[in-house]
Amino acid sequence: MTKNLSQTEAAVLRRVSKKPSTCQEIAFELRKANSTLEAMMRRLKALGLVHVDSYVRTGGRPKRFWAIGPGEDAAAPPRQTYQEKLASQRERYQERDSKRRELTVQMSQPTPIAPRRDIAASWF
Repeated sequence: MTKNLSQTEAAVLRRVSKKPSTCQEIAFELRKANSTLEAMMRRLKALGLVHVDSYVRTGGRPKRFWAIGPGEDAAAPPRQTYQEKLASQRERYQERDSKRRELTVQMSQPTPIAPRRDIAASWF
């Protein structure tokens, strides 16, 4: 069954055998496009070589963590409600704004200028 695999698919299986990973992590390591890895994982899943180990909810669509071997796929998390989306967006904006405020305060404070020690420029 594994005789018909490409070198990239074999590399993906080696990577997933170490620990469950997302397509984005694998694509970064193998220097491949995300869409290529997604299609490859669907093919490997159809062959029964990988399965969805778990999901992690991010800002948008939940990310799949793929694991090696045939197995039962983890249940996908329920979709976020509109109120949950607004709450997570509000948290992200508040975090971003607080970082911007800190940077603004840091940038507004004058930095001490050290005196020049260049002898040739001492006549300035």
